[in-house]
Amino acid sequence: MPNTTTNRSGRKSAGAITPRTDAHKTPQVSIPESYLSRIAEFPLIHIRDESHLDEATAIIDAMLQERLDEGSQQYLDALSDLVMVCEEKHHPMSVPSGIAVLKHLIDAKDVTQTEVAKQTGIAVSTISGFLHGKRKMTTAHIRALSEYFRVSTSLLMGD
Repeated sequence: MPNTTTNRSGRKSAGAITPRTDAHKTPQVSIPESYLSRIAEFPLIHIRDESHLDEATAIIDAMLQERLDEGSQQYLDALSDLVMVCEEKHHPMSVPSGIAVLKHLIDAKDVTQTEVAKQTGIAVSTISGFLHGKRKMTTAHIRALSEYFRVSTSLLMGD
């Protein structure tokens, strides 16, 4: 029942509602000093522009070289989240095609098409056809290549 009071004219009116002090208390959280000092150096706010993004990225890179206490790690996590949100919005990355991934894997492993063919059981001409866009990889090809390169099949399934 609402709290009512009687004013000077004798009318009843709704009084101020007194909040319950025992319900829904926010737990007291101790904020580490290192977290606060990092915020003082570079506040955790929305990334405004490219120079602000560059500055935030440089701070992250430097922090990754340090041995961090709990407060600094919490700050790094929060700053990384802000950078990620900014980059997803302003610099979205497209998903590479399965063929682009295959080309990269061959280059990164520094192997020839012949070596890949020998290790996967896929004909050299078939691998060449993939790389030149003349053939599409089947599920069996993707499975064999993912096992050879030790990557998820989903990496090779892109269009």
